[in-house]
Amino acid sequence: MIRRWFAVATFMALLVPAWAAASPVYVILAPPRQTHAQSKATFAPIVALLKQATGAQFQFRFTRDWLVYMQDVQKNTGAVYFDGPAFIGWRAAKYHDRAAARLKGHLKFVLVVKKGVTVGTPDQLAGASVCAFSPPNLGTLVLESLFPNPERQPYIHVTHSLKSAVSGVLKGTCRAALVPAVVYARFNKAHPGRLSVAYRAKPLPNQGFSLSSDMPRPLQDKVIAALISPEGQAATAKLRALFGNRPLVRAHTASYLPAQHLLNTVIGFNN
Repeated sequence: MIRRWFAVATFMALLVPAWAAASPVYVILAPPRQTHAQSKATFAPIVALLKQATGAQFQFRFTRDWLVYMQDVQKNTGAVYFDGPAFIGWRAAKYHDRAAARLKGHLKFVLVVKKGVTVGTPDQLAGASVCAFSPPNLGTLVLESLFPNPERQPYIHVTHSLKSAVSGVLKGTCRAALVPAVVYARFNKAHPGRLSVAYRAKPLPNQGFSLSSDMPRPLQDKVIAALISPEGQAATAKLRALFGNRPLVRAHTASYLPAQHLLNTVIGFNN
């Protein structure tokens, strides 16, 4: 009798690891905008929210640099992403991923020049110096999309802040800079009469969450409902604070698909 009980207990113990291994862990990824500690603090409440709302297992994985992040995107190793419209649109087209929730409003970029500098069309900046971040910064991707002819490109003068980009325009280091419209408004107020807008790019859907097509559809629906709920607004408060405290609203995949072309000039995304 004791032997039989021991055999049954041993069999059940062997089943536990197999059952546990069958429960997937859904990985949450985001671009490297913060330090490891800051990222953990930002995404910990989101992980807790999704676990409680769905009963599934979620885990945030820190990305140390853009190269690693782009490799993860190309391989679609994540289940939940928070990033910009170019990446969301690209994954939606290639992997049939689903836009879930986005920050309210749109992303608007303007081409800024020093007052008195005339730029009729962006093409006139071919060969000229333009202040911008290194790609895949979204503003730089938008800038590059304005120059489809590979033989007529501007020279990208790499900057590391929007302030230095605008300062470069004012100092004459760069003939232009592509910056968010809200940033232009702020700097135009700080430097009245010294800046002007040469071109307004087409607005883009805002930063948002998207879900891998590998995630079961019913679970996707639960994640979306959780993110846009009042509890979701609270759990994403630290994340949303990085982008002006805009609330999360329902996102629609079709609105992101056109943005996939912004990655055409980035190696690994142009196939």
